[in-house]
Amino acid sequence: IPPAAAPTAKAIEATGYCVVDDALGAMHAEQLGAACRAVPKAPATIQEGTDRINDSKRRDDSVAFLKDSKAPPIERHRAAMEGLRLQLNNQLNLNTDACSFMCA
Repeated sequence: IPPAAAPTAKAIEATGYCVVDDALGAMHAEQLGAACRAVPKAPATIQEGTDRINDSKRRDDSVAFLKDSKAPPIERHRAAMEGLRLQLNNQLNLNTDACSFMCA
């Protein structure tokens, strides 16, 4: 489901980044959103020196790490983004070895 790699690569070469509106399609985005909302979340932390602390006065959002999720929509999304990473690696000679994504 990832956007076509060639136009994405061209935009990255030209500007250093690329925004692809509605790249996932409505169904993919809806399923991914529902799966992400269903994951238990923890209070976000703030780095202070070598420690990570909770301080709701400075940061009151919650986070969930999805890399180990077995939810089918999340697995499909990881596979799609990995496929795009591999295509962009080939077209732009990026030499990356992993990718990550964030949802809000």
